[in-house]
Amino acid sequence: MSADRIYLRISRKMLAFDVCAAPFGNAFFFSWWRRELPASNGLGCLATLFALGGAGWLLRFAMRTRAAAEVPLTLLQVAIVGTLLFLLALWLIGIFIRRGYIFSEDGVLNLPLIGPLYAFLFQPPTFYKLDTIDMYQRAVHAAVLEVVDGTMSAKGLRALSADARIPRLGGPLGS
Repeated sequence: MSADRIYLRISRKMLAFDVCAAPFGNAFFFSWWRRELPASNGLGCLATLFALGGAGWLLRFAMRTRAAAEVPLTLLQVAIVGTLLFLLALWLIGIFIRRGYIFSEDGVLNLPLIGPLYAFLFQPPTFYKLDTIDMYQRAVHAAVLEVVDGTMSAKGLRALSADARIPRLGGPLGS
């Protein structure tokens, strides 16, 4: 509640709310903004490098085995085997990430191509996930309204109208 417009960030996993209360002219305003936080992709990049390295090593092993048997692989066979090995490596890494053995899910989810594929395979939208996000958003909204109501009653101002208490997507509270 300073004139510097300092925002308080309330976050849970990749969902955050930036809350602000500051004087404006001879009045006062409150705002809160819902954000989806970008994840750190350092660990996700490392997981992808491990998957690529593992697939490359397995492909090299298969090519050497076939060459030793004097039956070389064709380009199409190399592409198919390489793709399958890469997907297998990603699947195994995905299972390990999902179970919490290695890396961070947030890092993997932020990768450009791997993130959506990982989310589709290992994190499909569920009612539980949506309900958890909704409950978190309602809890933050209730906390913000409690502070707004307390501040307004302490200053002798009338309470917010019912319409002003409804959160707006991406917009400030009461705007």
